Order: sequence, then structure tokens, then C-alpha cells
Amino acid sequence: MVAYGYQVAGNDDPLVQMLDDIFRIGSTITVPGRYLVEFIPSCDYHPPPGHSTISEAIVFVFFSA
Repeated sequence: MVAYGYQVAGNDDPLVQMLDDIFRIGSTITVPGRYLVEFIPSCDYHPPPGHSTISEAIVFVFFSA
């Protein structure tokens, strides 16, 4: 299959794997009710160090199999 001039080799293609990881991370961090800040809005102003959506996404990308 060719998309935007890129020949996709199959499901083992690195670009396909990267996009799969991106969509998996996006669906994981956007689950409603996952974060305390949704119930207590003041938590948005005082997050504990190292516990943000971005840091969780980075950990998920680099340490997930």
C-alpha cells in the first residue's frame, strides 16, 4: 500500500508501529475519570512533581513493550 508517497511494508513497518504506539498512548491518557484533577479542579494548579500526563506518556513510550 502506498500512502503519501510512502511504501508501507506491512504491519512490521516501523512507521506503522510508531503510529500504533501513538494511538495506544492517546487512548490510554484520555480515559475519562483517570485523573484526580477531573474531580478536584484545584489539583490542576498543584501537581505532584513528575506526575503529569506528559511524563506518563513519555514513560509509556520508552518502557512499554
